Amino acid sequence: MNPDRIADESHLERILTEPGPDLLRWIHTVPSPLVILGAGGKMGLTVAVMARRAAEAAGHRMEVIAASRFSSLLGMIAAGRLDPARMITRRITL
Repeated sequence: MNPDRIADESHLERILTEPGPDLLRWIHTVPSPLVILGAGGKMGLTVAVMARRAAEAAGHRMEVIAASRFSSLLGMIAAGRLDPARMITRRITL
């Protein structure tokens, strides 16, 4: 999908996390759970959301675990970028 215009940040996020046909075919080969390490980094959240969307679109029951050593995921929840109702959070001190 290559839109001529991106309406807002929400539209951009939908575009960036839209799974392509190759990912939709491949996601069936991935056993659950899928753990995304570094999900609080530059691309981690986008990858985690795309994986979740791919699994749902392909009808593949998969748990996607987004792990981050930083508290940036909590900030994303507060900013409305993540749905806390669909998440289980654990704080682990190393």
